[in-house]
Amino acid sequence: MFHRQRIASLLKRQEQQRRAQHSLSPPSESANTTTVSPLSASETFLTIPELVLTVFNFLYTKDLPQACLVCSLWSALAQPLLWRHGIRLESDSQIQAFAAPIAICGAWVQSLDFNAKSDGEEDIPLSYIDLSNILRHTPQLRRIDVRERTMDEHPLMALAPCSQLESIAFTQYQDHVLDLGADGNRDIFSAWPQLKHLSISGTDWERPSAAAASLERALVVTKSLHLETINLAFLLSWSPLTVHHLVRTNADHLRHLNLATCHFIPQEFFEEILAGATHLESFGLRECLYIPERLPQIAQTHPRLKCLSLTDGVGFPADVVIQVARACPLLESLELDSCEDTVIAARQFLAHCPHLRTLILFPLEGPNVMDLFLGEPWFTLPESGAKVRHPDGNNANKSQHKKDRIQHDDGFYQLGALKRLKSLGVIGYSVWEFGDVEWMARSFPWLELFWYRRDDMAVPQLSWLCTHRPEIELSPYP
Repeated sequence: MFHRQRIASLLKRQEQQRRAQHSLSPPSESANTTTVSPLSASETFLTIPELVLTVFNFLYTKDLPQACLVCSLWSALAQPLLWRHGIRLESDSQIQAFAAPIAICGAWVQSLDFNAKSDGEEDIPLSYIDLSNILRHTPQLRRIDVRERTMDEHPLMALAPCSQLESIAFTQYQDHVLDLGADGNRDIFSAWPQLKHLSISGTDWERPSAAAASLERALVVTKSLHLETINLAFLLSWSPLTVHHLVRTNADHLRHLNLATCHFIPQEFFEEILAGATHLESFGLRECLYIPERLPQIAQTHPRLKCLSLTDGVGFPADVVIQVARACPLLESLELDSCEDTVIAARQFLAHCPHLRTLILFPLEGPNVMDLFLGEPWFTLPESGAKVRHPDGNNANKSQHKKDRIQHDDGFYQLGALKRLKSLGVIGYSVWEFGDVEWMARSFPWLELFWYRRDDMAVPQLSWLCTHRPEIELSPYP
């Protein structure tokens, strides 16, 4: 209603201005312009920046390039929005292509992602000259990710000139030693007074090194960090005291904490380091062996948790996960793997977390999504993709079929109750049939992103989904 009133007001004002200009024009010019074109309202609409920006708020990022083609005004308004979104540069050719027009578009760029490594590939070097040229022309840059990129010097040293950065993600390699001055007490992080998000990845090298020691020292001596996000991964040679100090000194501001493959952290540290982080909203664990039995206490002391990621090899007991589900009623994002019974655990979260917007599950059993949530198979007709068959062989409308067979305590019914689900992924050991895909497409009108594994969904199902819900982004899960 607000937008309708605002649009009407702007159109009326624009029409008044047009008539005022018309009345001031010479009679010879106004004589032939007594009629108003029926398209004038729509044409006027295209020329009001505030209305155009309102339209852009309802467009997906992938649609902005097409918006640039409407007219020169739309192009001028859409390009800054387009460049402000994350720009991912996966290869040297992409970097070179991006560096060419950087002097023109660089003033709009706010996020750069150079992280391009996938499993089994070698680290891709990033030329210091290329990076310096890009950074020199991006004064509004706020977020940069150079993980898995080998560089001529330590990433923090290369990024030091960009004092406006709010988010830095990098990989600590064995040959990258920080220069902390003669006394070893240089505060390297004072170069970024606005830094709020820090992501550090290591390697699978478990032996202590001078490079790792220099970074640990820098994190201990600094007094400049006020982090809201801390992501640590594969830092196998670190001291647990470093993590303890990093979390404790940022506890008043900390909102998001993710730890991956941090076996070095003993279990007694978890409750202590998280005790002061009362505003914690996101907590992720991956292959941290000493944490499962501490999860219920952490969940109970942090009821504001909105994002929880429990994945890969930790082996969470089902009873522990059930306690966590009951202690996190405000949860909006869940990624669950390596649970003793993923189905039981998932149903607990579905029952106790009605605000879920993102759901990613790694089930341990199949054979399809219907069976995963304890529902009856769809008995789909592959040749149609739009009808389902009752067990007695009769075709029926999907909604009536659902009403007939779904019980209110069924996990499948609970999943369907999450009408505002925006991201969904059921990865591994599940087969998406036509009925499953159709049900998903019709049940979640707000769905924007769907994760799948290529082995789980055939091409016809993907094609059907692309045709009937083209706005959903399909993303193969790594």
